[in-house]
Amino acid sequence: GGRAEAGWGALEPAADRRSGFERLSSGDMNELLEQLHDVLDGMHRAGCPDARMVHFFGVLGAALDSYVQSMLRPLSCWREPSRALAAALASATRLVESFAATTASLTGTYWSGSWTRGVYCDERLDSLLARLGEISELRAAHHQLSALLDERQAEALRLPQVFDALEQVDALHHSAFAQPTWEAAVSSARAAMTPVEREVARALQARFAE
Repeated sequence: GGRAEAGWGALEPAADRRSGFERLSSGDMNELLEQLHDVLDGMHRAGCPDARMVHFFGVLGAALDSYVQSMLRPLSCWREPSRALAAALASATRLVESFAATTASLTGTYWSGSWTRGVYCDERLDSLLARLGEISELRAAHHQLSALLDERQAEALRLPQVFDALEQVDALHHSAFAQPTWEAAVSSARAAMTPVEREVARALQARFAE
């Protein structure tokens, strides 16, 4: 009917790309997410029910989660050169944050007079963001320690092995079911880094005392 046609017309600017997320470059995905604000706003103003909008948000969020995972999977979270991995993680984080900001601004501000479901929050993407942040933090700490040790010192302190437990876990599998396994591997990595951090601190104190 007319409402369905209006809804499709509102979605049409992104429809030809929505089903092929995995084929988009990061730049193209960013452009699509920027366009999404107007597309979603058009759907809502065309009369799309709130329940359908929430469902659609979920579909898009799941597709974005899959896109980010496919984007990062070719990289090794624990062996990739730090600069390349940091850039990829930052790009992925920006994409997720863009989607979250769009849905939050629409449901919390733009539609405040007509939206009945509260500010939208995608728990799946919140979990993904938290995981990307943890990976970034662990790699940054490792990189900083590596910069302060020569190769012989790093080998003696087993710095190259600190991520052994994490390499046995799928770092991008961020479901609640997988969380305990992830947390155990993170704890193991942090424990392995502790003596390295202690030695680096001791060496720096000795250097400053000279």
